[in-house]
Amino acid sequence: MRHIRNFLYNNSDILTALAILIAAGLLIAWRMQVLMGYTG
Repeated sequence: MRHIRNFLYNNSDILTALAILIAAGLLIAWRMQVLMGYTG
């Protein structure tokens, strides 16, 4: 348990940045599909 907590603490910045990037990428891809469908 201590090893997992230390791993999360040491890498929390990287994991947070990755989560934000993934969320932003999914949101942009979803909105792009809506916009492309709207013009057609």
